[in-house]
Amino acid sequence: MEIIGGILLLILGLIIWIIFKPIYLIVDTQNNKYTFSQVGTFHLSYSPVQRPRFKVKFFGITIPNSEKSEKKPVRKKNRKPFIKRSLSSWIFLIKGLLKSFRVKKLVGTADLDDVVLNSQLFAIYPFVNQGPVQLTTNFNNTYFLDLIIEARLNKMLYTFIIFLTKK
Repeated sequence: MEIIGGILLLILGLIIWIIFKPIYLIVDTQNNKYTFSQVGTFHLSYSPVQRPRFKVKFFGITIPNSEKSEKKPVRKKNRKPFIKRSLSSWIFLIKGLLKSFRVKKLVGTADLDDVVLNSQLFAIYPFVNQGPVQLTTNFNNTYFLDLIIEARLNKMLYTFIIFLTKK
């Protein structure tokens, strides 16, 4: 009985870890690295330059890439419309989902090959560059984006549960 209780406690702890630990999306175009991860749980990275392009780790164990197999054609079923809710419920859902994401870092630079547009953007940047956001323009035809977004799964689940139970 104690072993079963210990196993259930371990599973409950794991579920709580997954729900309350933030998920990160990291985009770095200068180094060609794109990552989607949750610390201690999973790590999915993509690099268009390196081989293999995708690297997947689940609980610290690297999962090897498999060969793609042919997929059977899927028959489309007649689907009923999604949940019929009021407009205010849908707005609540969208706002709640957007609030669960937080920009931790956004650094970007671009050259738009238009001197007039670059000068107009240069006047707007001081208003946009607040906190984690740092945008600039350059004149040497380079593009760069460094982005870190934190997503909270617990806030998403709470919003979705309220959306489903609210009339």
